[in-house]
Amino acid sequence: MRTQLQQLAGRRVMYRGTFIRFSSRVTPEGNIIGTVLITHVMDELSQFVADHVWISDDTSFRGMNLKLGDRVQFMAKVEFYEKHNGSKDYGLRCPVFVRKISHDR
Repeated sequence: MRTQLQQLAGRRVMYRGTFIRFSSRVTPEGNIIGTVLITHVMDELSQFVADHVWISDDTSFRGMNLKLGDRVQFMAKVEFYEKHNGSKDYGLRCPVFVRKISHDR
């Protein structure tokens, strides 16, 4: 479980991380949802919070012409969720104010 994110549960915080790729997943209802993979996730105080996060509802990221290694900044809410295997964890949802800040590679 991501204990660093657990401490921020329910709060909307600014994050920075490295864009890896877009993907998609199928919901239990059969809908396809776009996702984005962000690694090396740090909070607004530059504290490490997660090695990676998959963020659903990636429309905020899609129009930015992101490439592997681009550093991004965004605000998101920390929420508790159940993984596909039944385990539980904390993740980031509802990203806003997304912007590219540099290229990492």
